[in-house]
Amino acid sequence: MRTYLSINEKEKVIQFLNQEETPFKKTCLTKMKISENDKNRHYIEGNIISSLRILKLFLRKRNDSLLRRMTKQIVTQRIEADVDLSTFLMNIQIGKEVLLERLCQSSLEQDIILRTTIFINQFSDRYIYYVVRQYTKMKDRIILEKSQFIQEMNSDRLTILGKISSSFAHEFRNPLTTVKGFVQLIQRKYDDDEQMGHYFNLINTEIDRLESNVSRFLFLSKMPNVSDEMTHFDLGELVQYSTEFMKPKSVIENINLQIRIPDKKIMMYGVPEQINQVLLNIMSNAIDAVIEIDHHHQRKININLESTDDLATITISNNGKRIPQHLLENIFQPFVSTKELGTGLGLSVCKQIIEKHQGEIYITTNDKETSFFLKMKLVNDGVETKDVAE
Repeated sequence: MRTYLSINEKEKVIQFLNQEETPFKKTCLTKMKISENDKNRHYIEGNIISSLRILKLFLRKRNDSLLRRMTKQIVTQRIEADVDLSTFLMNIQIGKEVLLERLCQSSLEQDIILRTTIFINQFSDRYIYYVVRQYTKMKDRIILEKSQFIQEMNSDRLTILGKISSSFAHEFRNPLTTVKGFVQLIQRKYDDDEQMGHYFNLINTEIDRLESNVSRFLFLSKMPNVSDEMTHFDLGELVQYSTEFMKPKSVIENINLQIRIPDKKIMMYGVPEQINQVLLNIMSNAIDAVIEIDHHHQRKININLESTDDLATITISNNGKRIPQHLLENIFQPFVSTKELGTGLGLSVCKQIIEKHQGEIYITTNDKETSFFLKMKLVNDGVETKDVAE
């Protein structure tokens, strides 16, 4: 049996479609899923008729360029109306079903109805192909434009941050240094006073914290820092030193802190103060993450240092809540934070420091644990390892 329509048969089908324009449109509007909030719903009636008319043109002569132009116009309207692709395609399918139903009820010969049904299905497949392609293309462009806007916005923020850094350093760091110096002078007069010594320790701790925050801004602005001197140091000793700061809080918060550090020296070349800053930041984030766990569940943080001949890997894992995917993709970008009141600078600074040391930092997260991986080049490496459980 032939599947194509002759010229006379096509004219009979076109005559049928001309008669069906109004009832076809009314039935489609009744059955299609159209939101009351669709700001472009007034276009839908015209789009239904346009689709039917292009079908008639295709019966006489296939014209893909015309179909592409129409789908581009309709897709633009649907995206502006914030209609998702599945709803869009469902309405196209409904339109096809309505047309085939009315075709089957027509007075056309059964043989013509059968071959017209084949043609309508082919046309519908072509129509859907161009809709999906155009919809995807336009959505991708919208996402790209939004991403570029976000990047430009972050770039503008960093530019502003760089411009105010010198003033920021002058207005904050210099007075802070002066205050710290006088506090230390006064502290000498109370060396034998235990209570006053406690107060002075608190003051010095808070001053150090302020200095650390100032240093983060200065590092982001790429201004030279007083602690930029490169030197050889034992990475294992530095990791052990950093974890000592975490022990008091881990005890208070009932955190099972597991530390695994190689037994022999692991030498690297860099700025130990900056690597320490990275470790403290990530460890502090880990503590904040596990603190959110209910007291009835075990809170765990694992710190593991491994090495090969020329590479060290520090893994800091916690069993806190997983990081949402939309944050994970930009977690090392400035001003992105998982904390409600976070500045979003800590991990950005960590990434810059590690990359400055020709290293790599990345993160994995799932329902069981979140892990930060720091990979850095070595001068030489130790062999044996030991476990330290706190």
